[in-house]
This record gives sequence, structure tokens and C-alpha cells, in this order.
Amino acid sequence: MNKVLRFILSALAVCLMCANSYGQSETVIPRADFEEINLYDGPIPNHTGAPTEEHYKLIGEYKVLHKISEPTLTICRPFGKASDAAVIICPGGGYESLWMPTEGYRTAHALNNLGITAFILKYRLPDFKFQPDPKIAPLQDAQQAIKYVRENAEKFGISPDKIGVMGFSAGSHLASTAGTHFNDCKIENVNETSLRPDFMILIYPLISFRRAISGPMIDPYIVRSKLTEADVHYLSNEENVTPQTPPTYMAHADDDALVTLENPLSFYQQLRKNKCQAEMHIYYKGQHGFSDIGFEYWFADCISWLKRQGFIK
Repeated sequence: MNKVLRFILSALAVCLMCANSYGQSETVIPRADFEEINLYDGPIPNHTGAPTEEHYKLIGEYKVLHKISEPTLTICRPFGKASDAAVIICPGGGYESLWMPTEGYRTAHALNNLGITAFILKYRLPDFKFQPDPKIAPLQDAQQAIKYVRENAEKFGISPDKIGVMGFSAGSHLASTAGTHFNDCKIENVNETSLRPDFMILIYPLISFRRAISGPMIDPYIVRSKLTEADVHYLSNEENVTPQTPPTYMAHADDDALVTLENPLSFYQQLRKNKCQAEMHIYYKGQHGFSDIGFEYWFADCISWLKRQGFIK
């Protein structure tokens, strides 16, 4: 074999292995220039004052964050020329933990590589020990993140009308809650800054708190947070879509055994009914977390949608 060709093929193999490793690795760490700040300047709203018990815990081979009661925002700026778009990332974890390395840092790295400014939201996990009203704590944090990013758009070199939210699993539930309840302000907002995300990216999303759609996985949360029927309606986001709901991209795997396909399907149907811009990709396999298809495949489809929507060039 020609030496040059052999070198090219070897280099290509190494690149593919690195890409696959990057797509599946749970050990992704933040860059040194990632800046983590407190989400609130003053006291945290809806907080009992109990001391933090935040800690990382291993679930199998994966490192996840538990007992979050003090929310933060990690600012992830791209190197070189940046676009004017920004994405607030909400990692998932069933409202019991946050998968920060895989769904937070890894996604921020990938967005930064495309010139997109990313903000990783470490939102509070509902717990009566830390919040008098735990069911609204994550939404308060999402609204505060949108408010902070929009009010500081000039500082970060982004457009105030190109700020989106991106969520994974339960983080998608939070993102879609922010996208359907932006007129119901749960935080102090003296400047009446718009809390509406300009777009939503929902990856293997939990959407509904209706057992017929979500399945039994949501039962422990409903019991733990003492949700009423009114609460379940409020947090079943397919029931709260309006014509003002932001443009939405969704991706899901048909073989996802944890969050059923009925979640994004029910949301998509309501988006169409309300004439909202929406696109949904269903992969025939991938399981929950897309462990079978790799990060790069669904991410490429997502970026293609952002380009076609005009949010990035």
C-alpha cells in the first residue's frame, strides 16, 4: 500500500476513534476558562436556608451530581470568532441528579467549537428540605438563567433574540417548562425582561407528568413533591402549548425504555396544532441517552436545524 495512503487511513482511524470516545466518554471536564458563577446575586428565592449537601456520586461508570440546592451558571465562551447565538444547557437526571460531564460539559465543548456561547445551568433539584415549594424551584432557576443571559447579551457578544434552551431527559422537561410558562414569572424581574427562550432543543425529552404518557418513572417525583392535579396539569407541557411557544427541535430513540416516545410525540402534535415551528427526529435505536448512536450523529442534525432556522450561520 502506498505510504501516503496508509498514513491517511491511519490518521482517519485515529480521528474516528477519538470522535467515538468523545461521544461516549463520561469523563469530560470543563475547560480551564469555563467560569462558574452563582445564579442569583443575593439570597436564593424559595430556599429554606438548609446547608448544602451537594456531592458527586457514581452511577455505574458515570459521575453525577446529587442534592443540588445552590444553583450556578457556568459560562462557556468559544475561542476565536463567535456567532451571536447562545444556548442555556439543562442537563438531565430525573430531577434527582444532574449528569454534568456528559450532558453539560461535553455539549458546551461541542457548541463552543461551532462558535456558540454556552451556559450550563446547575439547577436545584426539588426537595422539601431545601425549598418550601420544591415544584417551582427548577423553573425559577431556568427563568433566572434566561433573564441573566438576556440582560448581559452585549457583554457576552450575543444577540438578545438568539438565546435558546437545550435540555436532556428531565432537563428537557425543565427547558420545555421554561418555553411554555415564560409568561408566568416565578422570580424577581423588575426590568420585565422577556423570559421567553427564542428556541428549544429537547433531547430524549421528558415532557409530560401524565402517567399515560410518561409511564411509571414519574410516580416517585409526584409523590415526593406532593403534586396536586393542578400541579400535574401545569407540569405536563403538552397541555400548555400556545401559538407563542418557541421553535422547537426534538430528538428521541424509538427503543428508549425509560422515557417513552409518547412524550415528544404528544408535544409535537400540540406544536403543530398551534402552528409552532417544530422538527422531530426519531432514531430507530439509541436507547435513553443515545448510547447506541453516539453524540456526533444527533448533534449534527441539531446543528443543521439551527442553521436552517437562521440562529447560526
